[in-house]
Amino acid sequence: MIWTLVTVGFVVAAVGLGALYTVAVVGSADEHSAHRELAVDELSD
Repeated sequence: MIWTLVTVGFVVAAVGLGALYTVAVVGSADEHSAHRELAVDELSD
C-alpha cells in the first residue's frame, strides 16, 4: 500500500515539475508570441 502512495506521489510530482519547466521554457523562449498570449487568456478565463 505504501509503495502505491509513493509511486502516485512521485508521478504527480514529476508531472507537476514537468509542467512548470515547460511553462518556464515556453514563456522565456516566446515572450512576444501570440501562442503565449492565447495560453494566458485561456488560463485567466
